[in-house]
Amino acid sequence: MTMTDKVDESRVLSAAERAGHDARMERARTGRQLLHALCEVAVLAPCGQCWAPRGTPCSRGASGPGYHVARFARARRRGLLTEAELDVITNAAIVRDGAR
Repeated sequence: MTMTDKVDESRVLSAAERAGHDARMERARTGRQLLHALCEVAVLAPCGQCWAPRGTPCSRGASGPGYHVARFARARRRGLLTEAELDVITNAAIVRDGAR
């Protein structure tokens, strides 16, 4: 995907996707598990920084997949994340499997 490709920002989650999101969030409410769950949800939105498509991490290095904050912001605008969940990400600053 290039910067000139159009991204469908109006996509609405299906009932199954929303149910899957709700189930993941319910299973993971604390610490590192919450960060991983939020990353799983954020990857449902394309990244506004590097244009990684839905379902693909922004980067994949030795420490695992990485995600730009822009992706979490898009997920928030689409209603995939709450304001409180976005705060968890911005307070963590760098999400690397629990390491900072």
